[in-house]
Amino acid sequence: MGYHTDAAALYAQMNEIQTDRGLDLMEAAAPQNGERVLDLGCGTGNLTRELARRVGPEGSVLGLDPDMDRLDVARMTTPNELTNLRFELGRGEALDSVDSNSRDMVFSNYVVHWVDAREDLLREVYRCLKPGGRATFEFCGHFSEFVQDLVDETLASGQSFPNPFSVYPPSDWREMLERVGFEVDQCELLQISYHYASYEEFAAWWEGTTHGTVGMDRLDPAYIEKLQRYFDGGGVFASNSIRFRARKP
Repeated sequence: MGYHTDAAALYAQMNEIQTDRGLDLMEAAAPQNGERVLDLGCGTGNLTRELARRVGPEGSVLGLDPDMDRLDVARMTTPNELTNLRFELGRGEALDSVDSNSRDMVFSNYVVHWVDAREDLLREVYRCLKPGGRATFEFCGHFSEFVQDLVDETLASGQSFPNPFSVYPPSDWREMLERVGFEVDQCELLQISYHYASYEEFAAWWEGTTHGTVGMDRLDPAYIEKLQRYFDGGGVFASNSIRFRARKP
């Protein structure tokens, strides 16, 4: 189910930080020429297109996302020459369109903190991977004080997120991965910085990343004023992410 087309377009314009993190994650994932890759939670396709370029015409990439509006943007912004790439509507917890033992790699950037049934997702990823295939993910870790305040203020305004938007520590993720059957090469907490040149830029990112379900104009005016002062002339806040790299034996 899609949310708001305007929010999807806004996300495509304002997700530079997530894209930069995704490109760094891609270096760790090291997609190879000829590989078959699943991009789980592909959004508007920025990273999916780069994956397609890296696996080359002998490889293939499937971009999967539950937000039809973001998929519409992804399809509209994908050049015709990328014939080894397609986008589909779907959820990671039920990868019905993906054959078992068919993928060399499953890649996912800043997605699974939106997923409730996380062990179901990992079992589906494991099923789809070939023996020796790898899963490379990055997503939100525990909230920094700034992000927790933002989440609390959003919920206090009577608004809700499109999915749970909850986080678990790396130890819980490692246990889940091993329970499913993965061999874990990396599972750790990373601290990253988010920089926005103005309050307006920050607000556009928050509305876009929450699929258009959150409106900044509905937050407490005093809190908005506080954010406007904070981002006046540019502002930075810290956040945490979890990165794991795991293999199917």
